[in-house]
Amino acid sequence: MCSAKSKLIIAYTGPLVDDGTMDVQELGPALMALSALVNEANKVLNDDNSTIAVKVNADFKKGSFEIQLELIRTLAAQLQSLFTPNVTMEQLIAYLGLAGSVQSLVGGPNLVDVIKWVKNRVITKATKHKDGTVTLESETDHITVNVNVVNIYQSVPVRESFDKLVEPTRREGIDSFQVRADKDKTVVQSIKKEEAKCFEFDSGKIGNVKEKVEVTETDEWVNILTVNFEDLKWRFMSDENKFYAKMDDEDFIKQIDNGDQSFTKGDMLKIRRERTQIRKADGTIKNEYKVIKVLEFQKRAKEIELPFEDGE
Repeated sequence: MCSAKSKLIIAYTGPLVDDGTMDVQELGPALMALSALVNEANKVLNDDNSTIAVKVNADFKKGSFEIQLELIRTLAAQLQSLFTPNVTMEQLIAYLGLAGSVQSLVGGPNLVDVIKWVKNRVITKATKHKDGTVTLESETDHITVNVNVVNIYQSVPVRESFDKLVEPTRREGIDSFQVRADKDKTVVQSIKKEEAKCFEFDSGKIGNVKEKVEVTETDEWVNILTVNFEDLKWRFMSDENKFYAKMDDEDFIKQIDNGDQSFTKGDMLKIRRERTQIRKADGTIKNEYKVIKVLEFQKRAKEIELPFEDGE
């Protein structure tokens, strides 16, 4: 099994961590986000079955701690690499902006540079060039970056992970997130508290990806499980499926208010149910139900009916 290793030192600075300690509730999610970040970027750039294991070396001094990344490739990925050029570990962390400037390795700005540049800008145009770069344009200026940087910039999991990685800097007492050189510990990348807002990411608010809404109607018989006269959220059961739906039939509600309808356990309704399905950009699906019309109301039977006929 082939493996590649690259050392990486990251640090959070500020009064809260100057004594070399950090709350595990802050550190734990940050390290998990770092692991997710490099693995998601690896999926985008290498498109293979390799994984990156993030191991922590015990060197917690002055708010810094060393992270050793190890890329473990499967046999299938090794065979694939014979035909498809892979992005090396050094290039991968350089594209992400976790190795300072990307100029010396791949040329052009890194992901951190692009995120800082975009800030409040709206990208109005993206132009691919034959040399493997892409020019991103806003209404006022532009930036040219390696196509691989653009690819990971577009990745929702990568952006979400980077957001979580810099999350501690939004806490009072933590001033910045840094990447430091392995040899002399000089700062090669820094994201300050005031810059952390650039990295906030909500996939549900992606400008060019809208929520998809689908509305359907069905007529069905349902059992009444719970009646709520306050917010009109009733609970029903259809076959084995239980669901909440807002009672939105005004005529039926008036009948209830006037005392013309009452309910007992086992009563059934034939309803026209409206389902609004919302598919969000982050892949989540939400269903909302509404009873737009009560078509029939069947009370629970109080006695067993028999087919009597009049006798002599």
